[in-house]
Amino acid sequence: NLREIRIANQLNLDFILLSPVLSSKLNYPSIGWTNFKSLSKEANMPVFALGGISKDDLKTCMANDGYGVSGISKF
Repeated sequence: NLREIRIANQLNLDFILLSPVLSSKLNYPSIGWTNFKSLSKEANMPVFALGGISKDDLKTCMANDGYGVSGISKF
């Protein structure tokens, strides 16, 4: 969320994971690409998409101000 991104900015972290973008195994609401882009613009570091993401989502991630994709089950 935005509060945590601002904390990450203050801590000058190297990168963050933003999740869940498309889906979650724990039924958390997905943020979608539009919200991902909004939140990514607030970050002062690279943002990786996580949550229902596959390698095929890399171009979409980058088009939405993301740096890359991360995942477990679809990789």
